[in-house]
Amino acid sequence: MNRSFGNNLYSTTNSRMSSAPATDWEDLRKQARQLENEIDTKLMSFSKLCSNYVARDHLSNHHGIDSPTTSTSSSFETMSIEVEKLLERLSDINKCMTDAIPTLLGPNTAATHTLQRHHEICQDYRREFERTKANIRNFQTREDLLINNNNNNSDMNS
Repeated sequence: MNRSFGNNLYSTTNSRMSSAPATDWEDLRKQARQLENEIDTKLMSFSKLCSNYVARDHLSNHHGIDSPTTSTSSSFETMSIEVEKLLERLSDINKCMTDAIPTLLGPNTAATHTLQRHHEICQDYRREFERTKANIRNFQTREDLLINNNNNNSDMNS
């Protein structure tokens, strides 16, 4: 009877041990999906900020409306930092997932494919973020040049 109890205890403990890596993997996948959703939302807001910045710049040049304010620049910087941190966290989770794959029991082709997809999503988000950030920086540079040019022209007319 002790023998049976011992075997049951062993198999229960053993099954808990073998399911722990799978549980860790699932937790990491869940975290990755949550971060991806959060990044997606932030990137949409970031892109909208860029569009508003460009539209406001266009209106200021053609209709005399005030140019983008420092609050817009501040929002840009704040959102940039937030998105950057989220992308770093997603990269860290992807690294943890990479480390977790060897601990999974059985064939890992599905896990490998899932991990590859999470890496691709992270890379896509990073490219989109960098592209949007570069667009805003280009408009800021253009605006600075126009302001400096206008200041130089007004100084020459004085």
